[in-house]
Amino acid sequence: MNIKILIGLITVLLFSCSIGKKNYHNYMVGKYNGITQGSLPNTSTNYVLELTDSTFNLKINGHDYNPECNGKWEIKNHILVLLCNEENDLGIILSSGYMNQQKFILNIKDKNTLILNNVVLKRIDNL
Repeated sequence: MNIKILIGLITVLLFSCSIGKKNYHNYMVGKYNGITQGSLPNTSTNYVLELTDSTFNLKINGHDYNPECNGKWEIKNHILVLLCNEENDLGIILSSGYMNQQKFILNIKDKNTLILNNVVLKRIDNL
């Protein structure tokens, strides 16, 4: 009898954890924006991140460069991990639109705030 109760409790716990993880994933879907001071005087760098159900688009616009990448994202222990798709177009790889960094780690402060390399990204829209 005790084993049946234990199995029942474990099943309920596992089911509730999987539901919570999916909801947390959907909770982060949206568009985020952040601005930092650029490397040159009177310039800025703008970060725009769009998270959809399972994919993302990250754009970084600065003085004389505007790299962009698309890929898949996942959440691990309150950390948002962005993995860019591999780029095969040589023209893009050699341009200012190529994102050299292919993996990004963002801290999740809350559902409206992400932190990428000391840049605060605030939610500006729900998608």
